[in-house]
Amino acid sequence: MNRLISPIVGLLLIACGSSPTAAPTPETKDPERIQDAGSSLVDGATQNTPMPIPDAGSQPPATDAAPMDAASPNSGSPDSGSPANIPDSGSPDSNIPSPDCTPLDTKCEGLVAFTCGSGSTWKSTQCPFLCSDGACVGVCNPGDLDCQGLVPRVCNSNGQWVQKPACSFVCEAGSCTGSCVPGDRDCQGLMPRSCNASGTWVQETACSLYCGGEGVCSGVCTPGDRDCSGLVPRSCNSSAQWVTEAACPFVCGGEGVCSGSCSPTAKDCQGNIPRTCDQAGAWQSGSACPYVCGGAGVCQGVCTPLATRCNGNGSETCNASGQWVLNQTCPFVCSGAGVCSGSCAPTTKQCQGTTPQTCDGSGAWQSGSACSFVCSVGSCGGVCIPGDRDCSGLIPRNCSAQGQWVAETACQFICGGEGVCSGSCSPTAKQCSGTTPQTCNASGQWVSGSVCPYVCGSGTCGGVCVPGTKQCSGALIQTCNGSGQWDTAIACGAVQGATVACDSGTKACIATCTGTNFDCDLNMANGCEADASSDANNCGVCGHSCCGGACGSGTCGVYDTGVYGAVYDVDANNRYSTYNPAVGTVGYEINKMPRTGGSSTIIASNQPVVRAIDVFGTNVFWSVNGTVANNYQDVGIYSQPISGGTPTHYMPLMDSDSLLITATDIFTKRVDSAGIYYIPRSNDGSYNLLFGATLPDGSVNVNATYAAPFVTDGQYLYATYLTYPASNQWPIVRSPIHGGATPGGSVTTFANYAAPTGSVRYYALSTEGTNLYYLMFVGAEPVKNGLWKQPFAGGPATQLISNGGGIVASIATDGSNVYYADGNAKQIRKISVNGGSSSLIATLPSSPGNSLNFKITNECLYWYWANTGTIRASAVSP
Repeated sequence: MNRLISPIVGLLLIACGSSPTAAPTPETKDPERIQDAGSSLVDGATQNTPMPIPDAGSQPPATDAAPMDAASPNSGSPDSGSPANIPDSGSPDSNIPSPDCTPLDTKCEGLVAFTCGSGSTWKSTQCPFLCSDGACVGVCNPGDLDCQGLVPRVCNSNGQWVQKPACSFVCEAGSCTGSCVPGDRDCQGLMPRSCNASGTWVQETACSLYCGGEGVCSGVCTPGDRDCSGLVPRSCNSSAQWVTEAACPFVCGGEGVCSGSCSPTAKDCQGNIPRTCDQAGAWQSGSACPYVCGGAGVCQGVCTPLATRCNGNGSETCNASGQWVLNQTCPFVCSGAGVCSGSCAPTTKQCQGTTPQTCDGSGAWQSGSACSFVCSVGSCGGVCIPGDRDCSGLIPRNCSAQGQWVAETACQFICGGEGVCSGSCSPTAKQCSGTTPQTCNASGQWVSGSVCPYVCGSGTCGGVCVPGTKQCSGALIQTCNGSGQWDTAIACGAVQGATVACDSGTKACIATCTGTNFDCDLNMANGCEADASSDANNCGVCGHSCCGGACGSGTCGVYDTGVYGAVYDVDANNRYSTYNPAVGTVGYEINKMPRTGGSSTIIASNQPVVRAIDVFGTNVFWSVNGTVANNYQDVGIYSQPISGGTPTHYMPLMDSDSLLITATDIFTKRVDSAGIYYIPRSNDGSYNLLFGATLPDGSVNVNATYAAPFVTDGQYLYATYLTYPASNQWPIVRSPIHGGATPGGSVTTFANYAAPTGSVRYYALSTEGTNLYYLMFVGAEPVKNGLWKQPFAGGPATQLISNGGGIVASIATDGSNVYYADGNAKQIRKISVNGGSSSLIATLPSSPGNSLNFKITNECLYWYWANTGTIRASAVSP
């Protein structure tokens, strides 16, 4: 059935006016292709290939139902192969197959597509390939074959190209042909060949040696051949190239074969026989050498190796090269077959001790007669036996190894025995050893005589006195000179404030200070320069200063410094005080004056009212109460170097009337609240309450008041509390210097005597760093009134002075004594810190009515005398 498709298609194309060549007849088609086409049609596969362009003689498809060309060779009877249902082209109504159709109906008659028009009339169109449901379809004639590159194609029953598997070599008319890729080249044995356009191999001229790669002739040898390149064997490989092998050690011959046992023309020795290598690499032996065969097979040498002989005094040995070589030079004799012998060289001479010897011809020593003194180089000589010694006068001599006398350095005193110097003096010489005369004996040794009583000179005693000694001659003094004679007497000189005389014991001028005159500077050159009855720096005794006051009858009086101001301080060199040059105005000055008197220097001026001054180290501190003009912004504490400079203003507080300065802190008491504060010296802008309204019993008193002065032991600050509410008690309280855990609330009681009745009050405080000294008043027990000492570390208080209330509220201590004012006796007194009797320091004009504000420095006690408003001073030991 498949085979009937192609004839029918061909008839249809002819009937439509196509060229007879437009489609092959069954006779011209390849049966295999027809079978492939039929298979494709059965498979139903299609390819979306482009519509082929019709041949020039083909009839384009009709767009109207016009009559077919009457001249068409395919028109006529059914025998022409036209389908029976196609009208005859000569019929007038050939375009109207049927007068009755429904508009838009379609149908196919062969390759003609019909569409029913609006007048129920069929309109026809000629299809180039296929008609289906009244429409032209397809891009090829079913059953056609062609190639697309190496891919063969067949047109299926739907008029679509269907690709077959690609060809390996060539595609022609839709079929795969050939056995190679056109343009390829290869070798068939030695024969190069190329692939033509039809995919067929075409042989070219055979290669002479090798065909390789893409059919290219090459190579330099015949594969399998072998030969030699010098000593290198080589073989021809399959690519007709020589391949070298390892070089032969001796000969390469024949077809690249190594042979032989030596290199041709080489020479060597086999023992004593020379050999030469022939061209075949075999050794050929020559005649044996008489001595040595050496080097390149050459006979050489003049002796048989290892033979020995004498050559003069040299012993020689024949070496391996047959040459004589000096083995050694015999020290004495060479004899026989090069053997060294003998113990000396013939005719040489030597000495054996003092015996001369001569060497005979066999190298043996022959001895002669012994020499008397010296044997030298085999001959006798010399005048002495070497090593002997003697004296030639004072000159010692020794006999040299050559038997000759050699002089040495002359002796200073004696040469005796075997040329030995001795003695320490020349015989008969004299000298003195201190005051002992000495004479030199015959052996050159000093022999001492009797000690001289005064002087020994040139070995003889003399003089009338011992040199350097002195004697008194009335008020005169004489000195014995170095010759033992008395020099001229000299009178003792006058000394200020003293009598001078010659002391019979010391035999020296002695000055004795008279009356109240003293040698306080220990320099008698200026005599007894100090009058202890009136010298204010040496009053009564040397070194006792009156602290600027006058000395009368050897006792210091009270010194009124003339400096005004209850606010003051002192250090080792100066007194510091405040002064208002215009009373009633603002303009206070801080003055510095030498402690022993002199001109004052203004440290700071134009200050508000100064409340307190304290000197610490190289700085002076003071507190002021501020001025209305400055809105009290200038209130606070100031510091300035003693040498002068710009004051430092610390954190402002309300008026401070007390200051205590340490290395790190400033402690001060405010006037308004009477609270005690500390301010860091670092001036960080803070101030901190230590003693405030919180009381030691935990209660609060907003009117809390604390008295100055206050002191510190380095851990706590101690103060007197004035308004404790219980029974009118004024205890001594303390707080850690930086307030403890609760600022203003870490106050504890240090001293508070429990009196049965009445009040107990504590006044002035002072310390030397270990104990606290204070004044206590017990109203109901007058015997308790007085000066007390209590250790900081704990322990009971000790009463130093019992004074029934007469002690004024001022005390001070210098570590040795405590100083206090006895108001009843109108005196300033002192007592040892260990207790005992008190002693008078100064008598006061009247009983002091208030605190004296004691200050102590350099054994001087200062106080403020309110009656005159000035600072006064007295020595701590009048």
